[in-house]
Amino acid sequence: MTDRGELLYEYRPPRAHPILYAGFLVFGLVLLTGTAETLLRSAPLWFIAAYAAPLAATGIAYVLTMRGTVRIHLHGMDPGRPLILRWRGRFVRWTDLAAVYPTHYDVTGALVSPFASSDGKVMQYGIGLEHPDGRIETVQFPPARFTAYRPRSQGFKGAIDAVQYAFDRLDRPMVPQATTYTREEADAMLREARAPFLPFFLIVLLFSAAAPLLWLLHGPLDIPLPVALPASLLPPAWVSGRSFIRSRRRNAILDLLSKAAEHEREQGAMGVQG
Repeated sequence: MTDRGELLYEYRPPRAHPILYAGFLVFGLVLLTGTAETLLRSAPLWFIAAYAAPLAATGIAYVLTMRGTVRIHLHGMDPGRPLILRWRGRFVRWTDLAAVYPTHYDVTGALVSPFASSDGKVMQYGIGLEHPDGRIETVQFPPARFTAYRPRSQGFKGAIDAVQYAFDRLDRPMVPQATTYTREEADAMLREARAPFLPFFLIVLLFSAAAPLLWLLHGPLDIPLPVALPASLLPPAWVSGRSFIRSRRRNAILDLLSKAAEHEREQGAMGVQG
């Protein structure tokens, strides 16, 4: 059995992404109203199964993505992986990692609102577990609620303190080596990370274009609905896709800077001790 060492910190994350709870609400209403319509119209009962399918799919997604409890021990971490990723194991030893440092992730923006994602207000700090093959697994500590732009949640603060304490006790660096950047290089990377994804007015225009575009295609242009409907959804889908890609790029840049900063912090601490 793996010697995990003493338990230093424990965090119970929200069990699911907020979009899934929204799905339960919306698809539950769809099932309720669809069932009533089916019974009132004496329609075939299999219609009810069609109305129930989205709610059932949301329930399956909820179970598969349900996160476990994050536990930080002296010799490693249980990252609380969701059920669908439990095959990777439940415990990661510090000695099996190339580096550990603060990383960035979006709580809801990339999946729910390109407006929130574009200005970085839903960005939060997590703990990045960098594996020897370069893969980075971010352990998330989302806040219970948003009262202001505070990227460091209480869960993250307690977790990073515990990780730093563990590495200090083991006399190991969290980031043994990292690329360092000059002030000019770091400023250029920050400008790229903070650049808006798209002009705000363009996000509004494209994200709200579905309804008028559907009217134009299916009405005056007389394009069949099976073709017009997917076509009308292309502008908002493109905006959301661009938001997702750009937010991932932004977070990757900030992660590089965070890794370099943690390496410099440790080197400075070693210099002071020396």
